[in-house]
Amino acid sequence: MLLGKLWNKILATISIINIIVILHHLFTRLNQGGKKNIKLIILVTIYVFTCALRSIWPRADGPGLCIHDNYVSTPFVGRCFTTIAEISFSIFVVSVTNIILESFKSMNGINVIQKLNNSMVIFISIAQIFCWIGIITQDPSYNVIEESIWTIFGTVMLVIYLTLYSKIDILPSTPELKKIKSIIPIILIVCTIYILFMTYNDVPMYFKRAKKQKENNVQYNSLYDGIQEMKKCKKVTSSYQEWKNDIPWLTFYFTFTVWGTIYILKWVEKFQKLR
Repeated sequence: MLLGKLWNKILATISIINIIVILHHLFTRLNQGGKKNIKLIILVTIYVFTCALRSIWPRADGPGLCIHDNYVSTPFVGRCFTTIAEISFSIFVVSVTNIILESFKSMNGINVIQKLNNSMVIFISIAQIFCWIGIITQDPSYNVIEESIWTIFGTVMLVIYLTLYSKIDILPSTPELKKIKSIIPIILIVCTIYILFMTYNDVPMYFKRAKKQKENNVQYNSLYDGIQEMKKCKKVTSSYQEWKNDIPWLTFYFTFTVWGTIYILKWVEKFQKLR
């Protein structure tokens, strides 16, 4: 119990710091009268705030776990916030990639890459649908599909940036391309770690849950019953044993992903000053 509570407090503290950082960034830009990147800042702010809510009041939708018994912790409220945040995150990643792609206008096949990139928002929106079905019915098989789509999202980004990196030296050198060349290796490393994490931790976790439920002939919820269940937590506990399967991905999600998003936001702002 103590270990679970400690994990919760550490994540909550980090998240409050993240909120302060992004709000300071937002208000600084507004005071400066700059509106060029407000869309990106708002998208990141939505994402940071939602991750903070989920850090302070953690929940695990699959097993229906909550550490705190309150309205914000309920699966329904949490999933509504998370859906908005994850779509915002996908729009942010796609928007940043489009900004970078503007420097590759002369490259052959750039239109195909742009279309592939833009389609990722639709992919993530579809992933949200599968996630909702999985949570409502309590059938982890749908979450396997959801997490697989997120893995495809990371793989597509890896392929896009690998393609750009392989072509960047062929194009005429500019300050923009030099800055892009310095960030792409970091993006490639992050994408690779993300894909490995999803492949060896997240997707198998839901697959094992689905297999176990089928072996035990678990009855899944109807649409109505599932929505009613989402209005309350199944089990309120801070036991590490109960949370240990979800702690790795929740911790990664609420720390490194948030920090990476803020870092990329600031990188884009510096990048655009070169134009």
